[in-house]
Amino acid sequence: MLDVHPPHMAPHTWRDFFVHIATIVIGLLIAIGLEQADKAFHQHREARETHEALQREYEENRQKVAQETIFWRRGIAALQNNLLVLRYLEQHPGTPQNKLPGTLYWSVSNMMFARAAWASAQQTGIVKFLPQQEVTKDSFLYAELQLVEDASNEAWLTINDAEEFTLTDPDPTHLAREQLATVISLTERALTKQLLCGEALLNLGSFQGFQTEITRSQLNALRGRNDPLPPSLGAAHALTLARINSATAEP
Repeated sequence: MLDVHPPHMAPHTWRDFFVHIATIVIGLLIAIGLEQADKAFHQHREARETHEALQREYEENRQKVAQETIFWRRGIAALQNNLLVLRYLEQHPGTPQNKLPGTLYWSVSNMMFARAAWASAQQTGIVKFLPQQEVTKDSFLYAELQLVEDASNEAWLTINDAEEFTLTDPDPTHLAREQLATVISLTERALTKQLLCGEALLNLGSFQGFQTEITRSQLNALRGRNDPLPPSLGAAHALTLARINSATAEP
């Protein structure tokens, strides 16, 4: 707050009056300038501190993604293993548990990433004082991290549903045919959610330092897609592409 004090003595002439007014105006301008300079200094300092916090959070999430990619691969392998065991049991009912081609292993990582610095920058409004290019990059990064979290959480919830039967009897050979079919369906759904998580992790590879080591070919193979297609399907695939391209052809 600016305090303006009245003169101790009344001006005697018009010249004294105008000098006094000018002195007050100059004093006010100086005070406002100092106040604005102090505000700008604090904003600059907060922007610098926020930038440093975001850099630390970036590095934390980069390491987290590398770690979670390993857990993601284990989760995929576990679900594939479970489907192999469950489908074998479906095709060979009555098989003793020790004769199955493996044991059920329910494993998935519920991924959670750091975002406190980004949330604080948005809530305090400091984000508008950061370089626009940096803000745009961070916006896309946190959006992609959210997609990974969402897909991971959906996979985790579906796996919990699939293994619910183990709460009463962990032996899958005791499942009725209808129950076994339900568990297989839920396991397939969990695998689909885990693949969606892999898609989101793959997209994170476009950010500097984020090495997921997941490729499009790997995901296509997990989905049972041939990449590339065998030559014998060339003609049939050409017909498919023609139908798809016709949807965007100009009239």
